[in-house]
Amino acid sequence: MEEKEKICLEEGCGKKARTRGYCIMHYLRWRVAHAPKCEIDSCERNAECRGVCRRHYMAERRRHALPCVGPSCNRPGLQYGLCKEHRAQRLRGESLVPFGRAYRPAHEKRVCSFSPCGRVVHAKDLCRQHRRQQLQGKPLTKIRPRRPYGTASPQCRERGCYRLQVARGRCRNHYAAWYYEKGRKPRNKKTR
Repeated sequence: MEEKEKICLEEGCGKKARTRGYCIMHYLRWRVAHAPKCEIDSCERNAECRGVCRRHYMAERRRHALPCVGPSCNRPGLQYGLCKEHRAQRLRGESLVPFGRAYRPAHEKRVCSFSPCGRVVHAKDLCRQHRRQQLQGKPLTKIRPRRPYGTASPQCRERGCYRLQVARGRCRNHYAAWYYEKGRKPRNKKTR
């Protein structure tokens, strides 16, 4: 015995009924129209948790939260007793340190912990280049300074050549010759 397929309760709609006798589209419209409103006066948002909208719920949660357990922090502790910033430090595996402008002024730039480097810190007290070396498992080495953008590269180091440098202080032709002498082929370099 076959069951008769239920049709949407909305007039003029011939789609298959899914939930509460409506098709998917009409059910979603019904849900929006019949959703409970936030209990706070003058708020027109839909209630999401405990009879209030998300904005009022988070405000109430912050109001009654205990202070953050992080060092010298008086922000509300929301998750695991930590404020948002200290929670992020814990998730990154860092030790909890005081957070904010009071402890690290905007004008104070931290410098890479690798001694000959003077670049600004990117992550884990290392500049971007030394952090990349660390992640790749390579030993930290001194990084050659880059030539400022827009300045011409100096001439080839080979005597009698006045072409511009490309790599290792040599022009394209002398670099390729030097590379072949070492028994290797140049990487992705077109030689003429």
